[in-house]
Amino acid sequence: MQSLCLEVPVRMGEEIRRRLQASGVLRKELRISRAGDILYIPVTSPPGLPYRILEREFQPGFPVIRNFRDLVEVPTRLEPLLPKAFDAIGDIVVVRLPEELREFERAVGEAIMRWNPKVRTVAVDEGVKGELRVRKVRVVAGERKTRTEHVEFGLRYLVDIERAYFSPRLGSERWRVAQQVRPGEVVVDMFAGVGPYAILIARTRQPKAVHAIDANPDAVELLRENVRRNRANVVVHEGHGPSLLRGLAPVDRVIMDLPQSGAEFLPTAAASVRDGGIVNFYTIEERGLIEDAKEETVQLVRQHGQGAEVLSARIVRGYSPGRVHLALDLRITGAGRPSGPASGRTARRTPSRRARRGPRKRSARTARPRAARAGMKRPRGTRRG
Repeated sequence: MQSLCLEVPVRMGEEIRRRLQASGVLRKELRISRAGDILYIPVTSPPGLPYRILEREFQPGFPVIRNFRDLVEVPTRLEPLLPKAFDAIGDIVVVRLPEELREFERAVGEAIMRWNPKVRTVAVDEGVKGELRVRKVRVVAGERKTRTEHVEFGLRYLVDIERAYFSPRLGSERWRVAQQVRPGEVVVDMFAGVGPYAILIARTRQPKAVHAIDANPDAVELLRENVRRNRANVVVHEGHGPSLLRGLAPVDRVIMDLPQSGAEFLPTAAASVRDGGIVNFYTIEERGLIEDAKEETVQLVRQHGQGAEVLSARIVRGYSPGRVHLALDLRITGAGRPSGPASGRTARRTPSRRARRGPRKRSARTARPRAARAGMKRPRGTRRG
């Protein structure tokens, strides 16, 4: 195929290719050719660079498409704003886009579908909304649907991205927690959503009982269906997690994946596990304050008459600039015991590093949400997975 081209020294080839691509004149569908130390780069029009322009014959090219960004057409100035990751839930992709890309959201969606033919729907994530903390989404390409089947570790989950929160990015974390469960445990997933923690534990471990609780009726409907599909021995409860947990106590393990507001329910969870039981607790924390978060979590349990030990602390994923989704595995003991003359519940404590720096804006981790005041909660609590 005949085309205009730029004659460029090999040593300058990659730099010039990038400049031509940025200016929109590079012909990506044709192969760059080489003769000795000279490259011939096909272009659509003269680019105004100080290199010889001529016409040559080129072979059709088949460029490697590494991601959908190689296919989407947006102004060069907006290319850095294209998302580098998104959530693939079954055959639905959920993507977050900045406002600057709103007029190009359909082009982004169609590029994702061309890049991965298995994708049937692309939806834009508009954030978690409402008392039950479900995602608000807007379909921008493909089939206008929000329900799909997602497969994780060989288990099949019916998910409706608009009615119950689910993050595929938390799959490895769910597997990590499941591997901790010992034979004979009684496990409670206090904010179960569509059931990925509870069903995975019931199917892959040997618990005595698994209880899955959620306040969102839509999530509970999906949860019951997922228990049936996977033939999992899970007892499903609809209602306020902390209230129902008290009726199930004592248990061996409580999973609390409600990171934005779980701290206010931690004392109830700690009081509901047997001596030596485990609480898998999640929170949102500033990246540089993880040690403070561990200390404050232990103190919160102790202030309500229990003892706590942090067995492990793990960053699950980034949450926002400077903040992380943090997992704390806590062993709970029957009562907090003072370890020294100034460590009692009424004694003055040495202020934490956070306290010494002075007050800061109340974070979502400790703020009391409307949902909790109304006796409600969001269905599962997170990923972003």
